[in-house]
Amino acid sequence: MTQPNAYTVPIAYSTIQTPIRLIELPPALLDLVTSPNPPTLHLKSLPPVPHPTTANPQPHAYLTTPTQTFTIRQVSSSNNTFLLRHADHTRVTTHYPPSIDPLNPPEPEIREETALTSILTSTTTSHLEVLPYSPNPVATLRKMVPAYSDLYTPAPLYGSKETLFLDVPLSRLQFEQGWKEALCFEDTIQVVDEDGDSTTRTCIWRLDPLLTLRVLKMLEEFRLSEGLSWSLEPRVIEDFREMFSEDGSAATRWMPGMVETIIRNVMEGNVHRFTARMALEILSEHGAISVDKLKKGWLDYLPETMRAGAEAWTDEKLVELVKGYSESPTARSVKFVEPPELLVVEGGAAKGAVKKGKWHEKFAAQRK
Repeated sequence: MTQPNAYTVPIAYSTIQTPIRLIELPPALLDLVTSPNPPTLHLKSLPPVPHPTTANPQPHAYLTTPTQTFTIRQVSSSNNTFLLRHADHTRVTTHYPPSIDPLNPPEPEIREETALTSILTSTTTSHLEVLPYSPNPVATLRKMVPAYSDLYTPAPLYGSKETLFLDVPLSRLQFEQGWKEALCFEDTIQVVDEDGDSTTRTCIWRLDPLLTLRVLKMLEEFRLSEGLSWSLEPRVIEDFREMFSEDGSAATRWMPGMVETIIRNVMEGNVHRFTARMALEILSEHGAISVDKLKKGWLDYLPETMRAGAEAWTDEKLVELVKGYSESPTARSVKFVEPPELLVVEGGAAKGAVKKGKWHEKFAAQRK
């Protein structure tokens, strides 16, 4: 066997083994964090599951950029990974030049060479893997944020919109899209403790279907009777909230955030979409209903001034309007379903779902 010409590299163990955790980043994320102006990243996790099972496992840790979400999982290996620290040291060697005259050999040369030494500072048998993850932001927020379903006994989620963002595995872009689509709003309430002291607390809700449709009709009737225009000005919102205050109506307890969310969707032209979805959720509470029943019930919930053109809609157009919140057991029936937790990409695969497999199968596939 031929001998290598190069010197071997000595390895020495450090007296103190430093704990480490290696993390493997996808190329796109690596480019992002090494860019000239890297954005702020957030590490997040959901609250622990009380009794995790295979179907209901403990939540992962999540890493979010301004536009994307990644899941972080630990990957164990049967092979150790070594972390080395290089160090230079001077090596003294004696060099004997070739001799021409055996009786007069040349003087040996003393040489100082810089040699490389590796100091083993840490070992690990696992690393963290960062994988792209595409949760459905609407499903995530609907699961976490309670509906403002009772004017007198709301069950709020205490905290602000910003604190909620820090607790959900969503990027800022995904969170804002989900907040708007799930019809969430932020407001304040007065909380009285056992001693009778009152404290102002910030809370979060989402619109309840039945309450929203009822309030929408009342708002439209009041707007027409008073000659008002749809507006997000605080004065107009306050006028809407107090429209029945003189007779002690429950409308005096309407949250400004709730009224503002309804008005904003009307002004942005979303009224047909969100009312059709809410009508389906109400009407199919106990099972699938016919598309005809959905259309009739939806038109009944709509204010008359907002029904223009809707009566002539085809069944296909109405079913398309509630897409993402419905399924059709038959060609002529439909029922409400909660949005899927993961977004579905072309081909039917859930984007963000982790494929399971043995590590040796993964590498065997790469060698083919």
